[in-house]
Amino acid sequence: MTIKFLLKSRLLTNKKKSLKLRVVHGSKGFKRDSICDTGLKINPKYWDKDKERVTDRHSSQQIINERINEIAYKRNKILTKFEAGLLTYDGVINSLKRGGDDRTLETFVNNQIKEAKTNVTFTNYRDKLKGFKKLIGHKGDLRFNDISNEMFVKAHRKATDLQRAKKMSARTYQGYVGTILAILTHAKFLGVYDSNFDIPRQYKTLKNKRTLSKNKGHTTEDVFNAIDNVNTLRQWQSVAMWLLQFCLRGFYYADIVKMTSADIEDINEHKMGHLLSTYLKDEVYINFWRSKTDFPMYIHIHNYPTMSLLTRLKMTFVYTHIDRKINGNSVLADINDKIKIFDYDVKANFDKHKNLHKKTNERSSELGLIQMFARKTFNQYADRLEMAEEIRKILLGQASDKMLGESYNDNTLKSKLDRVEKAHLDVLKKFKADEIFDRLLVRLKGLIIKDNLPKWLLINSAVHTKGNSVKVLVGNPQKKLEWATIEGKYKAYFKKDNAFADAPDSDLDFLFEDKSEEIFKEKVREIKRQEKEVKDAETKVFKLHKQA
Repeated sequence: MTIKFLLKSRLLTNKKKSLKLRVVHGSKGFKRDSICDTGLKINPKYWDKDKERVTDRHSSQQIINERINEIAYKRNKILTKFEAGLLTYDGVINSLKRGGDDRTLETFVNNQIKEAKTNVTFTNYRDKLKGFKKLIGHKGDLRFNDISNEMFVKAHRKATDLQRAKKMSARTYQGYVGTILAILTHAKFLGVYDSNFDIPRQYKTLKNKRTLSKNKGHTTEDVFNAIDNVNTLRQWQSVAMWLLQFCLRGFYYADIVKMTSADIEDINEHKMGHLLSTYLKDEVYINFWRSKTDFPMYIHIHNYPTMSLLTRLKMTFVYTHIDRKINGNSVLADINDKIKIFDYDVKANFDKHKNLHKKTNERSSELGLIQMFARKTFNQYADRLEMAEEIRKILLGQASDKMLGESYNDNTLKSKLDRVEKAHLDVLKKFKADEIFDRLLVRLKGLIIKDNLPKWLLINSAVHTKGNSVKVLVGNPQKKLEWATIEGKYKAYFKKDNAFADAPDSDLDFLFEDKSEEIFKEKVREIKRQEKEVKDAETKVFKLHKQA
């Protein structure tokens, strides 16, 4: 890439010409050529092309050359960032076209954020920016070069006072700070803001994190706010684990560890085994006994969001825990067990299990989510729907489900099962579990881009092995199936997948053991549904803020 000063050929009425920057990148086969205005008008007679200066005979020579020096300095920094892979070509153009640190956050939100985000997200940014300004007592627009450590110290002190007076929650303050930092990150990526500004951790949240009553759960907005502030894969796991517990009708962490595909059956009590095609029919049920009460539960694991969430969560733990062992054995469950994440006995390894849970809870607590509140939250939302007490208790495993052990084909029992199933689905809809998972998926895609994580975390198929090549389907961009190759120390884990054991090694027909065209099309549709979030993922990465 080259960025050079260029005098436009057209002579202006004052006998001056506009000074531009010409950005050229690529070869003849794929060449991009753009012109950016510097705002300067100079007399061409006194322009020194080689020195990139005007001569001392030019009027206002000192002022003009100072400005040219500033532009040249900025140009060189931008080129360095581009060469380091920190800016795209479009990012370079945006950096050169925009005014830089003298722009306001309001202008940036109303232009760039509004264009890149959904209307809901844009409104959220705008409102939280207003709230932050009100908190610090700032009048007028907030300029990028106004941002300082002192501003956040002031904000934290004021928010603490308001919290003591019960006029502001920790969640609200965290939302304000997270939004400002997200705007700065996005602006930096586009070259509008040129700073590595960060604030100490203690000023990002209020000290009293557990402002919620012990008897109060979380709201959908709490989870949205937590996701918006996720900055690492470990944090993502903690929020995803919270949502999984909620989707499974208030499971505890021990229940998640305990469940296995051996407990999976379809609506007709047929054992599911490991066939991929059976999981596409949305008839996956777990016949399970709660670890705490030992009450039986019969739970529908919906394809979306629960199974999709579980699959992504399992893959992230494969990535982060591939070397983790308990008593010399891997903590990871076999890849062929579709719903089992960890493989260890909770009772025999309770201290180690408790430590794993503690780490997860600590990370989610920093984001405003308490793991144990997943169950409280499910209970509260079930209660708000004013369903029959019997149904609510069966949902939560607080009472023995007498249907278990009986034939589900019995009309009376089938009717009760349908009511429990409907109640479960109603709670998920009320809480907007689908939307929460969509945002989680977007954030995961953003983390993959930001932290250069492997794309196989987005797994959408079983493992295909051909020779030494091991790959999985991860998406469908531009109507073309995208595969990710498994490499390094993860390869051995994935090679154990036996879903294709009896499938022909030919073309895409081997994606599923059930080779019906309709099932394959349904899977592709599912992939397309997720891929519509890719654009958001690419923009949301801008708001992911690196920890100090």
